[in-house]
Parts: sequence; C-alpha cells; structure tokens
Amino acid sequence: MSTITGLHCWPGSLVRAFSSSLLPATCCMCGFPGARVGLDLCAICIALLPPDAVQAEYCPPVFSSMLVPFKYAYPVDRFIRSLKFRGERLYARVLGTLLADAQRKLGAPPPQFLIPVPLHSSRYRERGFNQAHELARFAAAGLGIRVDHCSLARLVPTKEQSGLSVQERRRNVRGAFRAVLRQPIEHVALVDDVLTTGNTATAAAEALHAAGVGRIELWAIARVAHAVHPRLEHL
Repeated sequence: MSTITGLHCWPGSLVRAFSSSLLPATCCMCGFPGARVGLDLCAICIALLPPDAVQAEYCPPVFSSMLVPFKYAYPVDRFIRSLKFRGERLYARVLGTLLADAQRKLGAPPPQFLIPVPLHSSRYRERGFNQAHELARFAAAGLGIRVDHCSLARLVPTKEQSGLSVQERRRNVRGAFRAVLRQPIEHVALVDDVLTTGNTATAAAEALHAAGVGRIELWAIARVAHAVHPRLEHL
C-alpha cells in the first residue's frame, strides 16, 4: 500500500477501531460481547449453523455451480424470516457476510457481479426492500465486487410459490423475467435467500443466458429439505 493510500485509509480505520472499543460487537443470537465485527455472531453460535453438505446434488443444470452453505433450519431459518418478513436488516449483514465467507473458502475466482433475484415492482412497494438485494450487497462488499441490480427485471407479479404444485410453480415463473445487459458480462452469480426446487432461479438464469451471459452461478443462503418443508418455495 502506498503512503498516500495509507494516509487516506487511516482515519476510517481509526474510527472503526475506536467505535469497536466503545461498542464491541455483540452476538445477535446469544448476546455475548466480542463477536466478530461485521458479522455479529460469536464462535459458539457460528458452530450451531446447520451446514448443507449435499448441495451439489440439487444444482439445476442451467447453472455452472451452486453455493448454498446452509440448510433451512434453526437458526438460519429464523434469520431469513426476520429479514424477509420483519425487515430486520441486521440479518442481511450477517447472512451476506457468511455467504462471502463461504465463497472465499472455495478458493475459486469470484464472479464479475452479483445479480439479486428481483421482485416485481408491486411486491417491492408492498415490502419496501428486496431481501435478495440486501444479501447481495453485503456479500459483494465482503468480496470486493459489485452488485448489478439493473440487468435483470421481473415483468410478471407472480403468485407466491408456496402452496403450488411442481407444475404450477413452473408455469407461475415462465416468462417472468427479462434481462437486458448494459455491457458484455461473462460470469455472474444469481443471489437469493432460499432454494427449494429452483424453478424461479432457473427462469431468471434462462433470461440472463438469452441476453448473453456466459456463466451463471446460483448462490442462496439456505436450501429447504423437501421432506421437511415440501410446500415452501422461494426460488
């Protein structure tokens, strides 16, 4: 790092260090002080997170690879519901940081951009935010890459996937997305919160491929085990 760069970064680093000494990070699960700054989880509670060890078996063929570090089980399911239905953005930072950690552990080059699965404008007005975008921006910050929230749009205000049959889910998202690239893009990751059957993610990826994206990874925080949650569908 050059001297000029070091002088430029030093005040911000000093502020963060001073803030951490006055307000040490606290675990969002157990309340124990001394959690990792920016993650808000202590080492003991991190060990309680349920890993998904069989995710590769569920990767839809339209994707080059899949990154889903956890099962949709306690406490990850609580984090996701708190973010999605109660707007508690703390959990976007926690989960987005964990997603970035999982990607770094792979040792593979990160994608050019993260593309969050978009909401339809009517759903966005109702909710006030897109949980996939919140997750993506924290993951992207941890990896030093950018979020592209302009290239993919949701054209159809689809029904909630939960409660629909497999055939109804496929029909529900058919033609729901359109992608328009502002620049050539070779490698992206499509980001959402939960993976069940992959119908929504597949429809979004097909739109990106049709627009010229070469390689698409699928990133989600958690995967639902069908035997446990057969009617829950987010992707």
